[in-house]
Amino acid sequence: MIPNMSRPNFFEHLHPPTIPAREARFRYTFGLGGMSMLLFLSLVVTGVPLMFAYVPTAVAAGETIRAITYVAPYGWLLRNLHYWAAVLLVGLGSLHLLRVALSGSYKPPRRLNWLLGLLALLLSLLLSFSGYVLRWDVDTFGALTVGVNIVRQTPLIGNWLYELLVGGPYISDATVVRFYTWHTLGLSVPVLLLLGWHAFRVRRDGGISHLQSSHPPRISRRELVQREGVTMLALLCLLLGLALFVDAPLAPAVDSVNGPATAV
Repeated sequence: MIPNMSRPNFFEHLHPPTIPAREARFRYTFGLGGMSMLLFLSLVVTGVPLMFAYVPTAVAAGETIRAITYVAPYGWLLRNLHYWAAVLLVGLGSLHLLRVALSGSYKPPRRLNWLLGLLALLLSLLLSFSGYVLRWDVDTFGALTVGVNIVRQTPLIGNWLYELLVGGPYISDATVVRFYTWHTLGLSVPVLLLLGWHAFRVRRDGGISHLQSSHPPRISRRELVQREGVTMLALLCLLLGLALFVDAPLAPAVDSVNGPATAV
């Protein structure tokens, strides 16, 4: 196919002018990289309004989640979208890196991009855990307690790491503030920068990795963007369907943070 010579738009500029036809098939990539990027952007879009309603204190955190879910207009939908985008991001991001490993796309000259993707996935897992803790109910409080006490067993620096995470010798208001800060800035911003760098490297390295061939069949980037648009639309429909019909979990609120968690 001869590439369309009309002026490319912004999304087309993110791709090389032409792409090998074999590797551009949906069955080769399953659109996992682009869908992961879209899901992270969805997290940003849904997370910013939630920041204005959330109060990062041990007493108010659980209650503000309930206010968002049951009182704020369409708050339940916004929270469900945020939750399911996070779940899908972890799943599809992991599948994307698995696909890259199995197809050998991590080999030079794409080794740096492979490492960027691994780091972005690791930080995304930590980002997901920090958001899980911010729910501040009996389930997340238990997970937090187990997690920080495992960290505490680290030789030599265990106690220092524990206090760094919880903001003191025990779980308190400082813990919620620490995790809120990590979730909204300390992890979100690095993941955003890493994903931007990752996407730039894909473009810089010539697009999707492909088998060496002197004259492989190629398609235009406009055709690839159209295919990606259909995939992104299907993903957004799935995300909206999950948000409408499957509520994000919410356990009883934590009554005390200075001892065993109890429910109200």
